[in-house]
Amino acid sequence: MRKLGFGVGLPAIAGWLWMAAEVSAAPTLRVQVTQRGDFALIGNTLAQNCTAAVPKPVVGAVGMCGSNTADGSVDVYWRADSPEPDQAEANVALTAADARTSAVLGLPAEAVVTHAFLYWAASVDARMADGTVTLDRPGGFSADVDGAANCVTTDFSAYQCSADVTGLVQAHGPGSYRVGGVDTAAFANVNSEGLFAGWWMVVLYQDPAQPVRNLAVFDGFDLVETDMSLDILLSGFKVPDGGIEGKLGLVAFEGDIGLSGDQFTFGGGPPLANPLNPGNNFFNSTRSHLGSALSVAGDLPQLTGEPHSMSGIDLDTVDVTDKLTAGQTEAMLQASTTGDQFFVSGFITSISDLRPEFTTSVKSAVDVNGGKLVPGDEVEYTIEVTNTGSDTAIEVVLTDPLPAGVTYVPGSLEITTGANAGAKTDAASDDQGEYDMNSNAIVVRLGMNASDSAGGTLAMGASSTVKFRVSVAADSPGQIDNQALINAAGMLGAAATDTPTGDGNFPGAPTSVFVVPCETDAQCTDPSLPHCDAASEPSACVECLEDGHCSAGSTCDPAAHTCVCTPTGAEVCDDGLDNDCDDEIDEECASDTTTGEASTGEASTGGDIPTGGSASGGDSMSGGDSMSGGDSSTGGDGPTGGPGSDGSSGAASDSDDTGTDPSGVGEGGCGCDAPGPDAGGLLLLGVAGLVTRRRRR
Repeated sequence: MRKLGFGVGLPAIAGWLWMAAEVSAAPTLRVQVTQRGDFALIGNTLAQNCTAAVPKPVVGAVGMCGSNTADGSVDVYWRADSPEPDQAEANVALTAADARTSAVLGLPAEAVVTHAFLYWAASVDARMADGTVTLDRPGGFSADVDGAANCVTTDFSAYQCSADVTGLVQAHGPGSYRVGGVDTAAFANVNSEGLFAGWWMVVLYQDPAQPVRNLAVFDGFDLVETDMSLDILLSGFKVPDGGIEGKLGLVAFEGDIGLSGDQFTFGGGPPLANPLNPGNNFFNSTRSHLGSALSVAGDLPQLTGEPHSMSGIDLDTVDVTDKLTAGQTEAMLQASTTGDQFFVSGFITSISDLRPEFTTSVKSAVDVNGGKLVPGDEVEYTIEVTNTGSDTAIEVVLTDPLPAGVTYVPGSLEITTGANAGAKTDAASDDQGEYDMNSNAIVVRLGMNASDSAGGTLAMGASSTVKFRVSVAADSPGQIDNQALINAAGMLGAAATDTPTGDGNFPGAPTSVFVVPCETDAQCTDPSLPHCDAASEPSACVECLEDGHCSAGSTCDPAAHTCVCTPTGAEVCDDGLDNDCDDEIDEECASDTTTGEASTGEASTGGDIPTGGSASGGDSMSGGDSMSGGDSSTGGDGPTGGPGSDGSSGAASDSDDTGTDPSGVGEGGCGCDAPGPDAGGLLLLGVAGLVTRRRRR
C-alpha cells in the first residue's frame, strides 16, 4: 500500500511496544494454550485486483472490471457459488452486498477443535465498522456472526472485526466455510490505492498424535508505516531440549508486491524470508505454507497463492524452528517497513513446549437413581486426570467448586485409580482430599507422594481418577454446569497453570446435567398441579392429563393440561354438577320435600299427624294432606276429624280458591289445597325446616 500519510492514535499496552508512530488499535493476546495439537489458518479475499500482473484464478471467472483498473487496489467483488454452485464470478455488476467467498478447513482425523476465531476487514468510505457477517456452508448451515464488540476502526477509513466461532466450528467440523455480508467501500470504477476486503479464520485443535505445543493467537488492526516498527513480546512457553519445532502464522492486509521495504523478524536476527515472501517485501498478497504457495481445492474462488494472487490479503505460515533454542521462554517479534504500508491483522505461534499437559482430562456425570434427573436424585461425578504433556507434573491439585443447585453428599469422596487410591474423609488435614465447606468445593491432592497439604507428581502418561456425589436440590436450575480445575507445575521449570476439565466431547467444556421437574406424580407436591406430564420436554407438573383427573362436568384440555368446564345450561338441582360453570353446585336451589304417604298422611318432618288431624296452629286436614292457607305449625297428633288448634274445621275446605280435589281424598292420592291468597308470600309446609337451601360446594 502506498503511503497516504494518515495519522493514528491509541496508546501501547504491555507486551506491545510501538517504536515510532501511534497505533490504531491495542493488539490483544486472544488465547494461549498448551496442548497436543496445532493450528489451521484459512481465509480468502472478497475482491479482485484486475491488473494484468495478478495470476489467473484456478477456479473463478473474472468478467468486466470497468474503468480505472491500472491502480494497485481491488476493482470488483467476488461471489462464490455463482452463477452456479461450486463456481465463482467477479465483475463490475456485483455490489458489496453480493460479495461472498469461501475457504475449506482441513483437520487431522483425530483432531478436536478447542478454539476458533473469525476475522473480517475492509476499506470503507467512512469510519464505520460492520460488526455482523454471515458464516455459512451451502446445504449445511447459516449463522449471523456478531463481532460488534471486537471491532477496530482507523483514520485510514478501514476496519476489522472478529468473533469467537468455536461452537460453530466444533458443531460443523472440517469443510467449506463461506463469509458474506461484509460492508466495504465502493470498488468499481474507482481509481484509488489501498482498497481491500477479505476474511480469515484460525482454528486451534487438539490431536493426541501430535507433540505438545504452545499455541497463541494475537490480533489487532495495526497500521505499519514507513520508518517505524511494531514490536511484540511473545512468552508463556518453554522450548524443550529436543524435538524443537516452531511455526508462525501471519495475516496482513494491503501488502503490495510492487512496493518493498516491509519485513518481519522473529527473535532478532535477519528478517523472515522464503521464495514466496522475500525478506524486504514479505507482505505481497500471498497465501503460503512453509515456503510453498497454498491453493486449496474447494475454495471459491480458488486462487494460486502466489504473490499478488490474493488481492490485498496475506495468509502466510512460516517456519521459525531455526529461531528457537532449548530452554527459550520468550521471543521478540517485529514488523517494520521502509516503504510499503500494511495492516498487521493478527498472528499465530506454534512452538514445541516442555511442560505437563492436562487438556484431555475429562469429567463425567451419572444419575445414580436412573431415569430422568429430578430433584432429590444423586449425581456421581467422575474426574479422570491424565498428564499428556512433555514433562512430569508436580504439585498436582484438583479443585472442583460445586455449582448452585447441588449439595455434596457427605462421605462420598474417593480416589478410585492412581496413587493414594481409596476413600477420603470430608475433613481437611488428615488425608489427600476434603470437602471445603467455606468455598463449597472438593479439593484433592493427586499423584505420587501427595499429602494432606501438598500435591504430588504425575509422570508423563500417568493418570488418577476421583469420584464423589452430590444431591440435586428442589430449586435447582434446569441445567447444572460443573467443571474442575487441575493446577500443576512442570518438573523442568514450567510455571504452575490451571487447566479446566472437558466434558468428553470438547476439551475445556463444562460437564452439564439437566434436571426435570418430575418423572412421576410423586414429584408433584403442589396440590393444584398434582400430575406429572412426563411426555413433555422438559417434563412438568400439571393439573390434569385426562378427564378423570377433573371434577364431574369438566374435561381436561389436552394442550394446556388444565380442567375446563363446559356450560350445559341453567343450574339443575340435585344433579351434583356445576351446570352453568360458575364454580357453584346447586346454588339457590330448594330441596324437594315430601308431604307424606297417602295412606297415613305422614309428613316428612314434624311428627305423625293422623288422618284428618290438625297441626297446631296450622290448617285443618281431612282424609289426607289437604291444607288451607294458614300458619305453619309444629304438627301434633289430634283425633280423627277433630278441630285444629286454631278452631278450624277438620273438614276439607270447598272454597274455590283452595284448589282442593272435589272428592276430598282420592284413592291412594293426596287431597292438597293450593295456597290461598292470604298466604302472603312463601307458604311454609306443615313441618318447620322443610324448606332448606342446598349446601354450596
